[in-house]
Amino acid sequence: MEEIIKKLYHINQALDKHNETFEKMLEIMGKPENPFAKALTLAGIGVGILGIIQVIDTIVKWFGG
Repeated sequence: MEEIIKKLYHINQALDKHNETFEKMLEIMGKPENPFAKALTLAGIGVGILGIIQVIDTIVKWFGG
């Protein structure tokens, strides 16, 4: 069980690094002025987060968590 916790901790650290990189990219790119484009961007980010959560949940279920 400790091994699973360590692996999930490392996954969390990697996601934090990706989040920081993504935030830097958004700062460089600028925010869309169109409200529809902004809504699509937020929806895409939300779907991405839910996808990552689903993958983590599947991994935990594989190991009998």
